[in-house]
Amino acid sequence: MTRYIFENQNNYPSLLYDRQSTPFKETIKTSGCGVCAVFNAVSNLRGRRYSSINTITTEFLRCSARTENGTDVGVGMRYLSSVYGGFSFKKGDFKALKSHLKKGNTAILCTSGGALAPAGLFSTSGHYIAAVGAYEQGGVMYVDILDSGLYKGKYSLYGREKYARVSGNVVRVKFDTLQKCRITEIWLIGKALLKRPKLTVATHSKPLNIRRAAAGTSPVIGTAPKGAKVYRLGANGDFYHIKYKKFDGYSVKYFLK
Repeated sequence: MTRYIFENQNNYPSLLYDRQSTPFKETIKTSGCGVCAVFNAVSNLRGRRYSSINTITTEFLRCSARTENGTDVGVGMRYLSSVYGGFSFKKGDFKALKSHLKKGNTAILCTSGGALAPAGLFSTSGHYIAAVGAYEQGGVMYVDILDSGLYKGKYSLYGREKYARVSGNVVRVKFDTLQKCRITEIWLIGKALLKRPKLTVATHSKPLNIRRAAAGTSPVIGTAPKGAKVYRLGANGDFYHIKYKKFDGYSVKYFLK
């Protein structure tokens, strides 16, 4: 099977993705399928990692895409596309999804789930997944799904083994099977020009340090002079992820306006 860019929400047990109404702390592991589905769909559309799970989580919380009912990926994608660009999105149906995937695009699907497959193929409750590839064999269309809630043995439960074939991180299903999975939302993800907002270096006199990682102890890989224009690629805590000439790294937000 094709090798895809993939993030699994189970790898983020400590990254907070909380709702105010819950008495316990929610994380990307427990509640972040929408965040990971957006990352997986957009990254594989573009052929490289689109920002990071940490950054997308921060931005979804900032724009209120995190709701009492889960994640509103429409709100989150609208914010990401306006700030960072790089993709387009619109709602669709199964007819549009079929032609969309055949053209090499990706999609985000939301299922309400069920107790048994095929309704519960991907989850027993609400869950977002990314459709990232499609091909035909013997007149049958198959779709490659990235399920950020994947764990060992998941597709051996609830009759799922009859409807899906798992190889590594990829879950391959027939397109006709998807229509039996209680899909409640279909978001068609397409390419768009990458919009990179510019920031101005506002140091007092010395050049701005560009570091390898978002930490004051991380090695300096380059500098940008006062007044220089840099591209903002993302954010991580007190740092912006920026690009200046050949340097792609992190600088303190305080000195960028």
